[in-house]
Amino acid sequence: MLKVFISFRCMGLTYDEAVKRRDKIAEDYINQHKKHKDDIEIIDSLFNTYVPGESNPVEYLGKSIEKMKDADVVLVPVDYKKSRGCQIETMVASIYEIPINSYILTNDGCYFIEGFMEYYDSAKSKE
Repeated sequence: MLKVFISFRCMGLTYDEAVKRRDKIAEDYINQHKKHKDDIEIIDSLFNTYVPGESNPVEYLGKSIEKMKDADVVLVPVDYKKSRGCQIETMVASIYEIPINSYILTNDGCYFIEGFMEYYDSAKSKE
């Protein structure tokens, strides 16, 4: 069984919206690996007790990272640096040598890249 942890930006999303986004990424990942779809388990790292503006985000990030301990692979958005949580999850996966695959989420679907790839923002390089 391949256990997959999905890192993605949740800022500004309701719990239901976050679940929908996670499920879309998971569905596309499983569809890309149809041959092994019955051997893929998506780790549930979302918590419906989180209340934006009231809950401590560090506490919930810690809970999420705790779930990462079971992961065989971590999916990370190529623009992970736009999210503090994604940056930390990527760093943890890297330090603890959990394989990382990158993805790009678009309106048309989610595209996966074997291995880790960072988003390069050419506008920032001119500063």
